Amino acid sequence: MRILITGASGQLGSQLISILNKGMSEIGEIPQELKDAEVIGRNSYDLDITDFDKVKNIIREIKPDVV
Repeated sequence: MRILITGASGQLGSQLISILNKGMSEIGEIPQELKDAEVIGRNSYDLDITDFDKVKNIIREIKPDVV
């Protein structure tokens, strides 16, 4: 599984990346398929979500299963 996290340098994005990389959250373990996922983080400089063409191109390039 490939997961794309937008806003990776923000508070929520960085926490999601940390949880996925550790395989553990404050309430316990996360599912195995998420532990094994390839996590790709993009911040607002790399991926401005208000720029439709850029978002479309990044998604085509990365081919994530989940955004």
